[in-house]
Order: sequence, then structure tokens, then C-alpha cells
Amino acid sequence: MAAESFSSNQLAIWNGLLCSNNPTRRRGAVGTIRSCLFDESVHWWMLYEIRVLTPLLLPLVGNNPFTEKEREGMEPILWMKSEDVDKTMEPELDIMKMLLECIILLCQKRGMREELRKRKVYPVVKNLDLKVEDEGISTAIHEIVNFLMGDEDPSTPIETYDEYLQNRRK
Repeated sequence: MAAESFSSNQLAIWNGLLCSNNPTRRRGAVGTIRSCLFDESVHWWMLYEIRVLTPLLLPLVGNNPFTEKEREGMEPILWMKSEDVDKTMEPELDIMKMLLECIILLCQKRGMREELRKRKVYPVVKNLDLKVEDEGISTAIHEIVNFLMGDEDPSTPIETYDEYLQNRRK
């Protein structure tokens, strides 16, 4: 497993590097997190124990406030930053695309998609789509939107975080 070679502390450091002023560090941090997310078995661990979602979404938030309804269930730091007139989105399009690819990887299982819906990922990518005019970024956003807003097959099983923990203990 890709993530087993890292401790929780090391991945938390990678989360912090997502905010670095140095684009090479940001690129490396996103690439490391994305590599770990190719392993679906670590998605819940990354979401709950490493708390990777907010650091992945924060660089995608610009100065474009969310509605009251969009804020419900969203991490407060995301909507508070969107109201900051000085807040800018990730300036490097390749890094922005890598961040979106991380979210796409998190969308692979129904339980995780349900969690991402609860945490209001859709309003973040919707606002991003309104601001960024790049075909690669738009393609990634549309893939996320299809995952999050598309109809779910009711026969698809939903693995919750609690079930993940039970399976992990076995």
C-alpha cells in the first residue's frame, strides 16, 4: 500500500505543504497525496485520520462567497476564506488539476461520494468552474460533478467509515 509507508505525522506535513509559497513544494505535496489516493483502501483513513479533504479544497477556493445553504455542512475555514477579499485560488493550473484529480480519486466508492456530498465539495468545484477557463480543469470538474450529482444505483453497497474501521480491525 502506498500510504502504509508514511506515518500519519508525515502525511500531515504534506498537507501543510499544500499552502507553501513554493510551487515545487505544493506540486510535490499534491503528487504524494494523489499517489496515496490511488489505493482505495486508504480513502477513509486519509479523510478521517489525516483530514486531507480541507487542505485539498482550500487552494481551490477563491474570493467567491458561498450561499447560506452551501455553507451548511461545509468546513468553516472554506467558506470563511471565500469571503476574504485577498484570498486567491491556486495560481498554477497543473497543481489545480492535480488537486481535482485527488478529489476524483476520492469519488470512486459510493460511501465516499456520500461523504463528499455531506462535506459540500460540489459548491467548491462549482465556484471554481465559474472562475477558471481551462479545458483540462473544466474536464476534471465535470467528472467530479458527474460523480457527486449523478444518480446512484440503489443496489451499490455503501461502505461507511464505521464499517471501514470494523473491517480494518479484522
